[in-house]
Amino acid sequence: MIAPVMTNRQFHIRAAGPQDGDTVARLCAALSAHEGAPPPAFTGDDFRRQACGPEALFSGLLAEQDGRPVGYVLHKRDYDTDRLERGVHVLDLFVENTARGGGIGRALMASAAAAGKAYGATLAYWGVLQGNPLARDFYRRIGGVENGAISLWGVDDEGFDRLCRRPLPAGLAVREGTLADVPLLTRFLKSLFADMDEPPPPEIAPRLARDGFGPAPFFEILIAERGGRALGYAMSWLTYETQEAESVIALSDLYVLPEGRGSGIGTALMGEVARRGRERGAGGLWWPVLKSNERARRYYARFATEDPEALYCTLDGEAFQRLAASALAMRS
Repeated sequence: MIAPVMTNRQFHIRAAGPQDGDTVARLCAALSAHEGAPPPAFTGDDFRRQACGPEALFSGLLAEQDGRPVGYVLHKRDYDTDRLERGVHVLDLFVENTARGGGIGRALMASAAAAGKAYGATLAYWGVLQGNPLARDFYRRIGGVENGAISLWGVDDEGFDRLCRRPLPAGLAVREGTLADVPLLTRFLKSLFADMDEPPPPEIAPRLARDGFGPAPFFEILIAERGGRALGYAMSWLTYETQEAESVIALSDLYVLPEGRGSGIGTALMGEVARRGRERGAGGLWWPVLKSNERARRYYARFATEDPEALYCTLDGEAFQRLAASALAMRS
């Protein structure tokens, strides 16, 4: 028997294992139907392959009531590059209609937050559809904040394939970042925040070293160089989409020095991120863009698609700590 992560008299929440793959897939299909989406490609075998074992990309939790699974959450390690803080990304959350109103959804989110806190996360984030008022109200009630200033852009299918096949400009080289690049990346990040008229986060160098180049890195770095001079960088990591049952690349940072702009370096970095991601099974590339950044939006519109329905939500600070603590307090 698997020990519960959270329990009370009405329900208990436990980690989902390989034997639960078909149950998670069934609940995932119910989530898609609830949102009016086509049936997902995600199967029990996908869960066993992607969420179980030492190379797992994400983790799952099941909520059970009277011995029956009634809800689930999928979550994974993530990173907030605006603050250089570890986070937990909630990929999916669903509770069956008959089990709603009893605190199961909140308990699932709390358990995911507690799992993130165990590896140093200080915030959680997730996406929600603008046309899902019930979900938006639920997330507000647990302390989530919608970020309407950001929209999600991406490429998949043929667009992703074209990006992967895009050649590097003549004389440009792209390499992986290493621990020795932390001073360079610190300068890049300070320049990036200066461009946005925002103060940089504290302790940039030690946080980059710890979270990007330690034993279990949260992100990967690529650096573009011409003639031995570093001109830009990209920061990314793998995430997952259950609707398509495939891993995708989250591109969090893309920056090119002013003297390197307009020469294809940004697109070259994106292409190299895409190529390396495809080698690891990724089928798409997604990234956030400030809605106020019209120059970037015009550039991305030439080869990418904006998702008008997706909203970014975050839970941080005391609200995150309280939610995680509520799960820890109920563990048995």
